[in-house]
Amino acid sequence: MSGSSSATARARPTTPPGAPERRVIAAGDLVTGYLPNAGNPKKVQRYAEEWAEAAEEMASLSPSVIITGHGDPATGTEAVADELTSLARYLRIIVEHALTGLNNGVLPDEIVATLEIPEQLRHHPRLPALYDKPEFICRNVIRRYSGWWDGYPSHLLPASQDAQAAEVARLAGGVAALVERARTLSATDLRLACHVAEWAFLADRSDEDARACYREVLEARAGAEPSLMAQVNFRVSAGWVHAATGEV
Repeated sequence: MSGSSSATARARPTTPPGAPERRVIAAGDLVTGYLPNAGNPKKVQRYAEEWAEAAEEMASLSPSVIITGHGDPATGTEAVADELTSLARYLRIIVEHALTGLNNGVLPDEIVATLEIPEQLRHHPRLPALYDKPEFICRNVIRRYSGWWDGYPSHLLPASQDAQAAEVARLAGGVAALVERARTLSATDLRLACHVAEWAFLADRSDEDARACYREVLEARAGAEPSLMAQVNFRVSAGWVHAATGEV
């Protein structure tokens, strides 16, 4: 397993255009004023390592203004330098953590669960995780270097999610038991409650309580997330519930 960027040099972002004589760079979406979209779970691939290289290259030019693709422009030589170097460091921490885990045979779930971002970067005023999440970026790095399989043998050629959910419901004593447990868990562990609520729904999409529980729990999870990307994808569940009702 290698973290060398030479294998994917073709994907490296180039320094954006600008007005060199005025020390202005038009960075597009390479700089946004929040954690960059380097881990979108619905995109083929994003390149965190090369994104960091682009930030470092821009910083080396000592710009006084960055015109962003989204968000407010970055202004002031020191402030711009701080943002660019902090952005590069943030991404490199994620890349290094992911590659170290992969090279040591750690499962992707554990790699993501043990990712730690220094407080200074987590609370950087120009790098809040309002759209993307560091966990998503980490998973994208893992996918880049190790493929789509998450390492669990049963997940290589799995039974359908509906079949798995139906079996879990049988073991739990029925869909109603899963609904009750999901609602109980939602008060203390929304992450786990989402799984249980989804099992209930997938086990029997015609069950009204299961549909309501799934919609409620996933909406609560979405509402608790600052990341817009997480919010949008958690709320896919509402569309599934709507489709299950048979309504047009």
